[in-house]
Amino acid sequence: MDNNYIKTRQGTFPVTVFEKDMYDVNLPKYLENDIKALLKGIKENSTLLDCLMDEVYGSINGAYWDGQISEEHSNHLREKYLLLSCKESGDKDVR
Repeated sequence: MDNNYIKTRQGTFPVTVFEKDMYDVNLPKYLENDIKALLKGIKENSTLLDCLMDEVYGSINGAYWDGQISEEHSNHLREKYLLLSCKESGDKDVR
């Protein structure tokens, strides 16, 4: 596998998952904390990676339904951190 990907127990993440983009700013603190924990879990190939991903998933949904982030924002975060494709299904909640 090349250096552009990180293989974990839950899938193969692109190294860009560690790069901040415009969607990684002004997040609710609870979502930011869950993303940080997930990134640590990815780096360490944690056995709890599935749980960390579930936490991020729930936090993204909570932030979306509370109106703290937009649908576009939530879809981008799901695709980036959870390896989900929201474009294919068109659903807000594809997991």
